[in-house]
Amino acid sequence: MFCLTFLIVSLFHARQVIALCLANGTPEHARQYLQTDALENMSVGLLLGPWQSNFAVTKIAEILVTEVLGLHAKLHSEMMANSAGAIFAVGGCVDFNHADLGQKKCGLQETQIHVALDAWVGVAVSEQTAFQKMYPSLAPEDMGGMGYRGFETMYVTQSAFQEAYDSEGLALNFYLSYNTTHHDTKRYFTSISDLNVSDMISCADGTSFMNTEHMGNYYRWTGDIDGVTLQLDGTYIGKCSGPGVTGGWTSGSGTYIAKLTSPNLRQKSPRLRSFISKLSMDLNTVMDILQDVRTLPLSSLDAWQDPACSWITRHEHIWSKWIPVDTNCFLGFGVVDEHGTFLPSKTGSVAATEGSVACTPCGVGLYQDAFGKAACVTCADDTTTLLKGASDKEECVCKSGFIESNRQCVPCGEGLTCPSGSTVKLLLDGESSGGSGEDRPQISQSYFSWPEEPLEIYKCPGPHCAGGTPGTCVGGRLGPTCDECPSGMYGTSDGCQSCGIPMMAVWTGGICGVLVLVFGTYYFANPRYMLKVSLAECAKIGFDMTLAFMQNLGVLNAVSVPWPEGLRSLFQFSALFILNLRSLGFNCAAGGDVQQYTATVLLFLGIALSWPCLGSLSQLPCIKRRGMAWDFHKTLGVTGSFLQVVFTTLCNVGLVPFMCFSHPNGRSSIAKYPNIFCGGPDHLTMQILAALILSMGLTHFAACSWAIKKAPAWSTTSRHRLTSVHFLIANFKPGAWWFGLIILLRGPLISLPTVVATDLPGVNLALMICVWLSYLSIQLLYLPWKAPLLNLVDGISTMLFLVLLAVSLHLEPVLPESILILEIIGLGVYYLSIGVILCVCVLSIFLMVLKRCSRSGARTGPRIVNLGQLPDPEEILETIEQIYFNLKAKKNVTELVNKMSTSLSVDDLHIVQKALNILPTDCELGGGGSSRGRIAATRISQMSRKSFASLREEQRQKSSDEACEIQQESIASGSSDEVKQERDELKDPPSDDISI
Repeated sequence: MFCLTFLIVSLFHARQVIALCLANGTPEHARQYLQTDALENMSVGLLLGPWQSNFAVTKIAEILVTEVLGLHAKLHSEMMANSAGAIFAVGGCVDFNHADLGQKKCGLQETQIHVALDAWVGVAVSEQTAFQKMYPSLAPEDMGGMGYRGFETMYVTQSAFQEAYDSEGLALNFYLSYNTTHHDTKRYFTSISDLNVSDMISCADGTSFMNTEHMGNYYRWTGDIDGVTLQLDGTYIGKCSGPGVTGGWTSGSGTYIAKLTSPNLRQKSPRLRSFISKLSMDLNTVMDILQDVRTLPLSSLDAWQDPACSWITRHEHIWSKWIPVDTNCFLGFGVVDEHGTFLPSKTGSVAATEGSVACTPCGVGLYQDAFGKAACVTCADDTTTLLKGASDKEECVCKSGFIESNRQCVPCGEGLTCPSGSTVKLLLDGESSGGSGEDRPQISQSYFSWPEEPLEIYKCPGPHCAGGTPGTCVGGRLGPTCDECPSGMYGTSDGCQSCGIPMMAVWTGGICGVLVLVFGTYYFANPRYMLKVSLAECAKIGFDMTLAFMQNLGVLNAVSVPWPEGLRSLFQFSALFILNLRSLGFNCAAGGDVQQYTATVLLFLGIALSWPCLGSLSQLPCIKRRGMAWDFHKTLGVTGSFLQVVFTTLCNVGLVPFMCFSHPNGRSSIAKYPNIFCGGPDHLTMQILAALILSMGLTHFAACSWAIKKAPAWSTTSRHRLTSVHFLIANFKPGAWWFGLIILLRGPLISLPTVVATDLPGVNLALMICVWLSYLSIQLLYLPWKAPLLNLVDGISTMLFLVLLAVSLHLEPVLPESILILEIIGLGVYYLSIGVILCVCVLSIFLMVLKRCSRSGARTGPRIVNLGQLPDPEEILETIEQIYFNLKAKKNVTELVNKMSTSLSVDDLHIVQKALNILPTDCELGGGGSSRGRIAATRISQMSRKSFASLREEQRQKSSDEACEIQQESIASGSSDEVKQERDELKDPPSDDISI
């Protein structure tokens, strides 16, 4: 009996020894369990996936966890059906393979699965984001990449490849070889009818082909309409023609492969978590493993034991680096004595004095890898340790703000966040969307870098650079600043959208509409100068002010300021008025960035030259005989009106190629077209086009300056010439006829600061404030608009714009605690500015309609436009008449001169002088009034209805009548009847367009 018992015990012990892979491995009875929240024993749960690399890596990890770390571990009985299953399984969902997130039974129990390796979460970003949003406390922790990236592509056996190549030189590893128009590729493969479809799952059963987001992205990126099916709600799913069969192709793009751990593993087993974080293999290592297990079935776990054990025994130099040092403590954990005091280890500690019986741990930035030393070794420059008690030189990692590249710590610089221990490898491995990212390097938001050059950082002016791992853009964007969309698509706030036929039709119709508008503008133009502003003219001026204000807001949008979300969308809308049309699909009609800029420049040139060209064509004899010839001066006036309205936009477009902002890597890009680098051939092309359009703007400004100088003389000698410049003087008082030139000059001046200080938003905004304050000062000094209401509106809108600039200046740098208040102020100023100007338009149109419908409108309109009741002309005339007789009765002229010089202020004398100039020239009261510094408003108004010859005849007749009146006055100066007649003649206005 004793012998039988001894034999059984011996066999059991031998079985235990045989079951161990490592000679010094921890036997099963000595292994420890994890503790559940209810303090019950639980094994480490490892998740398997139905692909060979997952089986191999997970089996290797199981052996190391059990025999080296000394923990009980088990492989979960249910495998994940796809990569997304790893996210839900490690997150504690009971039914983690269910297609519906709401039916996965998450959060019902403590997770039984703690580790998922070789998880291809790069293809399940949307599922991971949704899970983290719905169950933030359950989201798995991303411990970084496996050390290699995966590729989803088709597989061709060597025999099929060789047969095709030997038969007709057809390379089956090249996608064009599968073009059935030229090749019969299917004869090298097994027919689909020869497959047992019962061994295949349907692509409609919980696969990615049913994921509308995945398939929508697939269609937008590839345009493969034959590989998808459009559903009634406008989304796309994969086209399934049978079990496991799908139309379309799978992209061969690199996929991020992660290591996931349950969120509670940090507390339950920090050593296991550290082991998983260090576990890493390069692609060659994995390929060697797969070469050894290529024939093993996934249905038999026992068959994978020997290959995994063989790799472990042959590669201890690799996996030994994954094992945490026993004496290293983790945050919140350590070795303590019976009193609860943490004890230092032998290595990583020193005895500072001879005869010490206790060791002192090396501080942060120090290490000691030997026993019995009196001092710690300092880490190299720019390196430190993460914790105290470091026992190896390898624990010296780059300090915060530095990253390891080619075994050297280099500064991270702008756009790169680098905590302690950062390496380029960790940056490339990155994390999934669900990871916290706090303990690993990552690209900052609004910055980008290529995976091939991860430390070459680009700055993104738009919101499409999400940061994180290199190469990350959102919304399907492309390029080093995530500013482009794939060919055939255009960018919106929701991502890249397909151009399609409707967008092309819209732009075609828009171009046709512009051509019709160009032709019709000549016939709607009214070049008459009206001294008193009408309601219709007030509405037109208000519309011009609104358009100018929106252009100014569009210029402000080019300043690199971190606007709050509400203001950003409004400024992006305002940018449409300076022809930033990319969000409207302009690239669908024009093409790339250079083509878009070329089209914009040609649009300006084409419209500006269209009126002179049409005017020249109208002079053909066949058209001229029918009375359809265009007037030369009116044609110039219409062309000038267009350039006057769009001059701010024209200058901004011309200066765009000179607005270059700097990237952290030393390169620079155009602010409006950030994927165009300054100094390149595309930039040179755009600068040549910019010189062309700026030359046109400079020519227009020079011509306007010359016309402004000549306008006073033209108003008396060549009044027909003023038709050419009516757009420049028509909106202003006769005494401020030149103010249109100030508005023209304001256009380029508000865009120049962005050229001078593109990288310095604070300086940019300060210069803009100076320009606007200068404009406001001139506007308040001269009050140039014809109606007082317009002067008030212009002043208010300018001051509100200055408030907006002040808010923008405070946003640089942004203060998080005041962001909400600044957004409210900014939104209020924006809407108030637009509302005040638009109210003038609406009110003027309303009063104009009211005037036509009732008499009350006739009385109300002028009172509102002029901000009060105008003086009665008869009372003014009586005052002038009284002054006339008083001056005639005055004997001592010297006394009157002395009284005027002592009693009147400087302003009063100027007002009297202006009045004495206005009365002779505009009211034709005779005398020596001078038109210097002023255009003759009366004669401009008469010019549109009377010929120059008739005006001269009228002037001679009036001069003769004045001579007769003077002769009669000398005969009977005291006759009351003659005085009454003279008064009536003085009250008779020369034209119904002019009133005092």
